[in-house]
Amino acid sequence: AFVQDGASTEFLFTAATLDELLENGFRIIMEQYYPRNFEKLGRLQVVPGTLRIADYDVFMVYLVNAEGYIVANLQPMGHFDNLYALKGISCRDIDGDGLKDIIILARYSYATGENQLIVQTDYTVYYQRTAGFSADTQIKEWYPCSEEETMEGLVEKAREYWGWKSEQ
Repeated sequence: AFVQDGASTEFLFTAATLDELLENGFRIIMEQYYPRNFEKLGRLQVVPGTLRIADYDVFMVYLVNAEGYIVANLQPMGHFDNLYALKGISCRDIDGDGLKDIIILARYSYATGENQLIVQTDYTVYYQRTAGFSADTQIKEWYPCSEEETMEGLVEKAREYWGWKSEQ
């Protein structure tokens, strides 16, 4: 249905540059748009944003180098339909390997079979590796977050998962 109306999310996954994203309607969430040094990957701009398509905001996070090229794209939405609100993005070492990892905390929505809108808080952890970032697939089994979750509390719990002592 989206393609029939001339709209597609394909460019979100195929774009090579930030300019290409912007030319196709990608909107940056400026409150969380900032540069960070990622040890093995260098200084990168963290670029979270959305593409409005139909009644949904498709949420993506890109890491962009100084020349404007996309180094990595992260897809934290998972099975959700829509970004409801971005609560935060934190870039710091979570797993103790000395490399900055990324945690994304957001509220997402989806519709049930009965057309009821459900809003849920969820998070995704991406670990920096030699070739880029990989999403954690097990931490949510150990720590499912609540609707009142804060980024500070989530970072503390994620670091605890890897054996870090509490900072409090």
